[in-house]
Amino acid sequence: MDATSKRPKYLTVTASDDAGFSLLKSEDSNWTDTRSILVEDLVSGIHIIEATHAGTVGTVAIVNYGTQVQLPALHACSLSGRATVWLDNDSKHVIDQARQMARTINVIRSQCLVRMVAGKTDPKHHTWDEINSILGDT
Repeated sequence: MDATSKRPKYLTVTASDDAGFSLLKSEDSNWTDTRSILVEDLVSGIHIIEATHAGTVGTVAIVNYGTQVQLPALHACSLSGRATVWLDNDSKHVIDQARQMARTINVIRSQCLVRMVAGKTDPKHHTWDEINSILGDT
């Protein structure tokens, strides 16, 4: 897409009872610990789950559908006790939004350990090995 375009980056459909985010997880019940990863698009969420499904740490991908701060999504992130905000950080605005999301998760639940991935690209652009390395699983 043309960087100067005024069209929206994401198109989503919401219903009156829509939470505004999607939650993805694999069905492994042998986890000793759980973490949440906040991403801005569905494909990135799918890549996170595919990359981490065989690990010992349970991973829940929270798909925020963009970079707007949405309290229900951030609350869902805080429930695991460990949260990672992984946006594409392709502009100052996105970096500021990611920082705000990380701070808000910690305000919602002060015991939640929150970190931000500083890379300039989404999880969907990484291999499974790269995702696990970035998340500290290797």
